[in-house]
Amino acid sequence: VVLWQYQDEAGLSGSLAISKDGIVYLGSEQKKLLALNPDGTILWEASLSDAPLGALALGVDGAIYVTDVAGGLTAFNEQGEQLWHYTPSERGKPVHGVITAEDGVIYYLLEDPQRGDTLVALKEDSSLHWSTATGTKVADTALRLSPDGEEIYVKNLAFSTETGELLKRNLPSAEDPLLGGREQLFIGADQQRYMLVGHNVMR
Repeated sequence: VVLWQYQDEAGLSGSLAISKDGIVYLGSEQKKLLALNPDGTILWEASLSDAPLGALALGVDGAIYVTDVAGGLTAFNEQGEQLWHYTPSERGKPVHGVITAEDGVIYYLLEDPQRGDTLVALKEDSSLHWSTATGTKVADTALRLSPDGEEIYVKNLAFSTETGELLKRNLPSAEDPLLGGREQLFIGADQQRYMLVGHNVMR
């Protein structure tokens, strides 16, 4: 049974986010952030400086985070008021949007096929925590945090959430001419670390 549906004339971008009280947040190609009530009616609309790109995310304080096609990140409160906008010095597209940690730090990946990708970490007040070149070019992967929040994963690479430093990991497939470099580190539903390589999953 379809309870309701929402259509946007210009189209919707990225994946939605839903708050604990059932408010649905959507990015519109009309350079807007939309908040819908649980019954599908519009609660509020907020303007964006550029068209949204990538998944939306909610902070621990209820803030809504939106990345855009220019590589920027905008934060809104639950009433639709803009809290801040961050413009990075690096170039790239935040194709997979943003993720947030329990300590309030916000992470997103700028993917650039020419210059390489940059992982950006911001504090809740929009100040830069750190940014680092990942060594990848269009990693084309969503970011993942370790269960303890001390590591963040980009494809087959692990970085310290405290400093942004690349952490050494001896992957069993690293020397394989076919599988090396194609691994994906991820966290399972059991909160354990896994690696997907080829058709195999390793713990």
